[in-house]
Order: sequence, then C-alpha cells, then structure tokens
Amino acid sequence: MMRQFLLQLRDLLGINRAAIFLCPSASGFGQVSTAQPRVLRPAGSVGLPPDLLSYLDLSLSSGLGFLVSRLCRIVRRSSPEALADPVVQKEFELLCGQVAIPVMDRESVLGLAVFDTRITGEPLGNHELELIFRLLEQLGLAVRNLRLHEQLAANHELLSDILRELSSASIVVDRDLSVLHANKAARHHFLVQQKDRRELEFVDLPQELGAKAHQVLQTGAALAQFRLNVPGVVEKLFSGTALPFQKEPDGQPASVLLLLEDQTQSEHLRQLEVEAGELREFKRMASRVVAEVGNAITPIAIYSEMPPQIYRDGDTRANFEKILSTNCVRIRRLLNQIRSLAIESGGGSEAITL
Repeated sequence: MMRQFLLQLRDLLGINRAAIFLCPSASGFGQVSTAQPRVLRPAGSVGLPPDLLSYLDLSLSSGLGFLVSRLCRIVRRSSPEALADPVVQKEFELLCGQVAIPVMDRESVLGLAVFDTRITGEPLGNHELELIFRLLEQLGLAVRNLRLHEQLAANHELLSDILRELSSASIVVDRDLSVLHANKAARHHFLVQQKDRRELEFVDLPQELGAKAHQVLQTGAALAQFRLNVPGVVEKLFSGTALPFQKEPDGQPASVLLLLEDQTQSEHLRQLEVEAGELREFKRMASRVVAEVGNAITPIAIYSEMPPQIYRDGDTRANFEKILSTNCVRIRRLLNQIRSLAIESGGGSEAITL
C-alpha cells in the first residue's frame, strides 16, 4: 500500500525519491511483541536501493524521528532545526532527502516520510508539501484502521481458540434456534449418535437444555447453576449456566450462551467418597456396638458361671433377674439403632419447569 501511494505521488507531483517509515504495530492480545521500542521501520520506498532500507531504522529518541515527532510539522533539510542537528543531516544524506513530513492519524505521529526533489531537480513547493501532508494524514488513518482490524482479528482468533479448547461444553444459540458456535467438547457430548455430521444443530441438544435456552431468549434472565441429566449409553450429569448474549436494541437477547461442565466423573468420585465415609463410620460404630454388647453380656456370663446353689438365695436371684432385664433392653436398643442405620434414606426433591 505504501509503495502504491508513493507511485501515485510520483505520477501526480513528479517526485524523485521517497521513503516512508512507520512505528511497529502494537501486538494483539496474547501476542508477544518482538519489535524494538522507540523506532521507526521502513514501510515503503521508491527510487531508493532496498539494501539501504533493510538495515536503516529511524530512532524516535534522536535524529529525524525525534525532530518530526516533536514538531509535528514539515521539516526541511535547510531549516535551522535540521542544520543544528548533525544526526538529522546525516539521515537526510543517507536517504537522499530534502524534506521530512510526519505521518499522523489526527491524534499522534505514526511515522514520517522523506522526499527528494522533483525528477526535474526542482524542490517541492509549499502547496505540494501541504497536499502531501494531508494525503499522508489520510494514509495514517488507513494504517491505524488496518492495525485495529488486525488486533481485533487476532483477539477474536485467540478467544475462539480458547473456547474451542475448553473442557466445558460451550454453545451459542440465536433467536432462530440455530447454533452459532459449538466447541469440541459440545460436539463430543451431543453428537455421539450422529457420526455423519460434524456441526451441532439445535435438535441434537437434550430437550431440557433446549427448553432452558428458549426460556433465556424469551425472558432475558440468566439461569445459573442448573443440573442436567443426559441419558444415553452412559448417563451423564452436567452443571450448566445459561447467559443472555448480544443484547438487541430493544433489550432482548439476540442469543444465549450455554456453558456445561461434565460432572459425571466428579459425581461418581463424590459418591465413592461418601460411601467410603459411610463405611468408615460404620466400622467405627461397629466397634462401639461390639464394646457395648460385650459390656451388657459380661454380667450375664458371670452369673451363668456361678454354682446352681447360689440361685437359691432370693436376693441373688432378684439381682440377676434385674441385670438380665436391663441388659436385654440395652442390647435390643443397640440392635434397633443398627437396623435404622441399615435402612437407606430416600432421595431429595428438586423443582423443575414443565
């Protein structure tokens, strides 16, 4: 684009040599910038050897780059500011230039352009320089828009990669109930029976999930942390969130974002942990019950080992009968407690939208 611009200027004004230097573009989100700071890189030239520009950068801390960015106006080689700086004169000599013009985007300096005389040897007049300044300003706006577009495209690609590689299923459904986006996890979970297709459709979603998406599109209210059971060869359990996405001018959502996290494995592990905890508790209670039953049987066993003539005493027999009755009640109570623990409790209840 820069070279075409300079060639158009040569056809229009008859310039002999010219070169444009620009600041490196800012890196997009997630990209590492390898460009040196405070430097202007060659972006296009006409009439100059390519080998010269491949090794020549202009610094913004000294020379032409510093002078033009500080003054923000046209600088001639014969001006007092340029004559007072030997670095500026050296750079003018290397580029065979007579005038430097800033490339601006109406807010900041993006670079500069160095021009020689006309092909006839005559210097460029003030009217021609003013015209070039205004054309370079439009060029600066185009460069800024191009760089913004590149950054936006890079950010969009990065976010798309993140959504595509998420372990959670990510699905975007618009108001026409067409799927705008579905990452690999979503296709893996809901396209199991459709081997001939790679793209997810709304009809592939479970009925309960489709109803939640439709509810968010109609009400505009988000649904947070709902549970979803998907029957199949292996029943899956999901923890999901439905968020309104891309608001329309009337306030209604244009689409809905569904985020589903597979909780099947974690739920299975949780159940195993609960069962292991119950088993540990049961072992601990069993040891206590054994000790209690032993305490209850010990006096009975002692009395049963006594000689028969001892039971002829009324007080001894009454004491034995009292101990036997008390310990039998004690053992029966322990048995009832164990029996109540062995009975499995019923599941909880959950409200759903019909």
